[in-house]
Amino acid sequence: MPEVIVSIYNHKYRLAVSTGEEDLLRDCAAQIDRQMEAMKASGKVIAADQIAVLTALEVAYEAKKAEEAAKTAAEEQAAKSEPVPPAKPQAKAQPVPLATEPAHTDEDLEHVRRLCRLCEDAIFRDTKIGALF
Repeated sequence: MPEVIVSIYNHKYRLAVSTGEEDLLRDCAAQIDRQMEAMKASGKVIAADQIAVLTALEVAYEAKKAEEAAKTAAEEQAAKSEPVPPAKPQAKAQPVPLATEPAHTDEDLEHVRRLCRLCEDAIFRDTKIGALF
């Protein structure tokens, strides 16, 4: 299993990752790092553990919002589609194909969740109770 070294909030982490997912994990780590640095720069949150928790919450919120948007888009698309008339009156009903694919599939969203969990595990792996960094 390949390893990836990422830097998040001025700390380096070595992570095992599935083959082919190295770049995606690096991108996720870079996104987390940018969000944590932006939160720190805002000056509203000072403690590192608060920054980490709020960043994790923000990432989870964005993933959930994307999941809901994809579900809503798929439902709207299904409602707009007209049913295909059966070839014979006795034929079983066939599912109506979508005109376009949904923006995100359940598999894509599960992949994002898995990567978020990897990032969270990396952030908290070497921490001690009461002190994040």
